[in-house]
Amino acid sequence: MTVEKLKKIIEYLQRKVLYYLGLQEEARLELLEKAKKLLGKDLSSIAPNSLGCAETISRVIHEDEPLFPIITGTATLLTVLRSKPNWIEISTPEIGSIIISPTGYGKNRLAHGHCGLIGEKGIIYSNNSNTGLFDDHLTLDSWKVIFKDFPTFYFSQRK
Repeated sequence: MTVEKLKKIIEYLQRKVLYYLGLQEEARLELLEKAKKLLGKDLSSIAPNSLGCAETISRVIHEDEPLFPIITGTATLLTVLRSKPNWIEISTPEIGSIIISPTGYGKNRLAHGHCGLIGEKGIIYSNNSNTGLFDDHLTLDSWKVIFKDFPTFYFSQRK
């Protein structure tokens, strides 16, 4: 293979990567906009309000992806997101991505994990266990403190 042919292949792959990243960002921003329309609402009708985070986030996703199941546990949500071809696990938080520190994965400091959707400026939208409402009561910084004994996973939607 010639150097010229290799250069063309590399350019092609670079264009594909940029295209893919653009679609991924678009999908995350669409999900975030749909989530913002649900702020202030009680989205958990199956799980009790104090444990409604996975149900809330799965209902947010369901708004954008009607076949996405309604899930009531963070560990199950983690498993489902890992199994979906249109969701990819990412290493750093991005606006519009899902954040999960699942129940059963911690060092027993807290009984329950949590999940949410990352917004602008480090805000996390999630079920507020005190009020049962979908709101912005957490940030990435507070998450790191509260869930420091849990692993944290991030997922990005792609179209």
